[in-house]
Amino acid sequence: MVASAVMKLSFMSKKTRRPRSPPSLDGSRASCCGCLLNIWGVMLYLRLSWVTGQAGIGWSTVIVVLSAVVTLFTTLSMSAVCTNGEVKGGGAYYLISRSLGPEFGGSIGLIFSVANAVAVSLYVVGFAETVKDLIRENGVDVEVVGELNIIRIVGIATVLLLLGVTLIGLEWVVRTQMFLLCILVISIVDVIVGTIIGPQNDTSRARGFTGLDYDLFKENFGPAYRDGENFFSVFAVFFPAATGILAGVNISGDLKDAQKGIPKGTLWAILISTIVYVALDWLAGACVMRDASGVVLAVINQTISATGVPPQHCSVENTCEYGLMNDFQVWIHV
Repeated sequence: MVASAVMKLSFMSKKTRRPRSPPSLDGSRASCCGCLLNIWGVMLYLRLSWVTGQAGIGWSTVIVVLSAVVTLFTTLSMSAVCTNGEVKGGGAYYLISRSLGPEFGGSIGLIFSVANAVAVSLYVVGFAETVKDLIRENGVDVEVVGELNIIRIVGIATVLLLLGVTLIGLEWVVRTQMFLLCILVISIVDVIVGTIIGPQNDTSRARGFTGLDYDLFKENFGPAYRDGENFFSVFAVFFPAATGILAGVNISGDLKDAQKGIPKGTLWAILISTIVYVALDWLAGACVMRDASGVVLAVINQTISATGVPPQHCSVENTCEYGLMNDFQVWIHV
């Protein structure tokens, strides 16, 4: 989330920088890392589990693959432009203006800048909400300041910090990117290991985390749309998680051999991110129930149902607070 915001602010502040030395970044590696930082954002941690709960493992996999196919076609079109001439600085504006003319390049570039600003807001709010939930989980009374005010304070502080990083220069942006990418990879590995190990206490079990369970996998494989949701509405929620493929193009002026590096790095980023999305989608469906009460005593006293999953009576009344359908922070319990 923070990583994606760094990339967006970096692109928006490029025009205010002083002239730099010749391109020094490896094209494919820098492009791949930048795209991964943009693709893996708030949706990966806060909405992928919800998509799995609504659409089921089967259809959510279709959603992930379909989103990847859409971005793949965009990447192939971008690659055609990149490989048909010299790629200079200017990012997406340069490519569009060279292909369609400066009029189209300017208008689309303006819209793209606004989209980046909105994306920064999305990622920062998601990060601030996560920090707020972590504060509350650790027993701190958030009602004193107010949950909304905590989100505002953390969000403003984060934007100012990211703005400072981007204004310092590209070198610091690259360092920050690599640091944040390492954190993202560690968090993904931690989730995978956690699902294999399974729940370590009754609290995690009460909140729907059962560990890898084949019976639960079969139960969560089909869709269970609620609250008026359907395949297309769930697809619309997830699709922004597949965007961010222009991160390599946005730093085209700083890349060595950008003509080959940008297409190669972007395609690798799409492949890696899609594999991770599908893997986490399947793991979520195989180890977390759709509905869970969070009551530890209920888990201890309840008998195991025919599916091997403890029955959750709150699902009948739709009052469950945990599980894939109700808790956006399910990965915290893994």
